Amino acid sequence: SHGAGWMSAPCHRSLYGYQLRTALAFAVESPHLAVTYIPLACSGASIDSGLLDSQGASECPLTGRCSGKVTGQIELLQDTLESAREQDPKRKLDLVLLTVGANDISFSGLVADIIITSGVERLLFNQGGLIATLPQAQRALDRDFPDDFAKLRKELKPLVGGNLARVVFVSYGNPAMQGDQPCPGGRDGLDVHPAFTANSDRLRRVSDFVQTRFLPKLRALARCEPGIKCVKPDTDRMTF
Repeated sequence: SHGAGWMSAPCHRSLYGYQLRTALAFAVESPHLAVTYIPLACSGASIDSGLLDSQGASECPLTGRCSGKVTGQIELLQDTLESAREQDPKRKLDLVLLTVGANDISFSGLVADIIITSGVERLLFNQGGLIATLPQAQRALDRDFPDDFAKLRKELKPLVGGNLARVVFVSYGNPAMQGDQPCPGGRDGLDVHPAFTANSDRLRRVSDFVQTRFLPKLRALARCEPGIKCVKPDTDRMTF
């Protein structure tokens, strides 16, 4: 009746996320410093819907008001900094932890494509736009994501004193890998419903896409590698 205990129910923000663990580790290792941590991560966020603009809430609290929307993370960060500088004009951001990209290429849709078998359920998920194909993900990665990343870079830069090296881009792991090989597929862990199973062929193709195209693209964008449009690479390059 109470549901999960979240730091933020609308964002499904967890105490176990790497961001809080990083801040906690830094505080423990630097006892002479006062570490202020601003949690903004939001489940389901993409660059356009979540960072630069509002997004839908994952869940409303059992009590109290809920608009069903979550303010964009950049706006929240700007407001927090303005409030802090009213108390101390010298206050600044030392580091920004950033992980984004999976929702921009409909990663949950790729997962749905792997685990939902043929039949009525797959038809309904398709009609609801909840299944994504690899060609769709590749188009988003090639066509839209680089421009959206450039917009995010532009918005973040003034918040970190004009040098994006203070933005630490933390990449994703590949959840479909078992060691150095893709998982074999099957129904392990997916026996909650007869329509669910991990299709081994689709899983292998998606795993290969993540490993050889998606993750390298994230690294190239964050680091302003050759072929990536960065206005000033020396100050546009994030820490990866």
